[in-house]
Amino acid sequence: MQILIIDSYLGGSHKQWAEAIQHHSKHKVEILGLPSRHWKWRMEGGAIELAHMVNELDEKPDIILCTSMVDLPYLKSSLKVEFRNVPIMYYMHENQLTYPKSQHDTDLKEGRDFHYGFMQLKSCFLADKVVFNSEFHKTEFLNEAENLVRRLPDYKPMDQVQRLRNESEVLYVGIDQGIPNKKNEKPIFAWNHRWEYDKDPLSFFEVMQKLKKHGLDFGLVILGEERSGISKEIQAYKENLKDRILHWGYVNDRSDYYEKLSIANILPVTSKQEFFGISVMEAVQAGLVPLLPQRLVYPEHFGEGFIDLFYQEGELFSKLHWIVEDGRWTSFRDELIKHSNKYLWNSNIEHYDRCFESMLS
Repeated sequence: MQILIIDSYLGGSHKQWAEAIQHHSKHKVEILGLPSRHWKWRMEGGAIELAHMVNELDEKPDIILCTSMVDLPYLKSSLKVEFRNVPIMYYMHENQLTYPKSQHDTDLKEGRDFHYGFMQLKSCFLADKVVFNSEFHKTEFLNEAENLVRRLPDYKPMDQVQRLRNESEVLYVGIDQGIPNKKNEKPIFAWNHRWEYDKDPLSFFEVMQKLKKHGLDFGLVILGEERSGISKEIQAYKENLKDRILHWGYVNDRSDYYEKLSIANILPVTSKQEFFGISVMEAVQAGLVPLLPQRLVYPEHFGEGFIDLFYQEGELFSKLHWIVEDGRWTSFRDELIKHSNKYLWNSNIEHYDRCFESMLS
């Protein structure tokens, strides 16, 4: 079977996901994508170039796997005739109906607050199979889709939303085997997320600075891709915490990334949005103990047996201080690594392959 993966925004975790499927699947996988920049233009116009790229292929794929960055109605209508009957899976990495808007977002200022989400909803209606990266994501998107459809003036496609509830599936993003950390007794905190508002780096550094003021001895390993520049506030935190920093900067090489990550042992998470949380799962696989807000997708991943790792709004400082002073965090490490093994690609790819095969059977 030949699978064609198409992504308008092929970079970061999207590219990592696509290449992992290509590497692990028992089927032949080809990847077509565009550079990961100008995300709004990629959603609006990426399908124009992608349709041209697909039509240039000599061999017809058995299945097309599109991500949620692709305008599927345009893509499908622009394919050459012999490609139009290829079944299409639409994979929801994220969605624009519930993604938190930055205060600087021009669409938010101008009142266009559901345009891109509605593009994705129409793509879901057209796809032969819709797949989400978590149950949390599926529920959140479809609940908001139902709210949006109710607000439409007429011809409300509520039956289509219900069909998505009944027929869409969940396929977790896989992770690589990690390099277990060194079991340092000294707490070393890591940041391994994108440098963007939805991951809330300012809250992370505010807590780090507060811990320093309270005399806690700790180290810092700062990873993650810088997308929109480091703010002046973070530069000030960097200067203030320079005596605690063991590493600072994005690491592109995967083995080097895991080597740097394995220096740390605790992962304080401050995200405002998380549909799957690949950076968290990678850290857990590497032996880090996460401290997580009790919301978003995290209860789905760690809901049983790890209740001590959750904190409520405003509790991160006190929870971090307690878990370090108490020393209890060291007891979670091995159990968490074992728990995260079910997300490894070696285990996960079977679910993908079965889903591909079911589309043709």
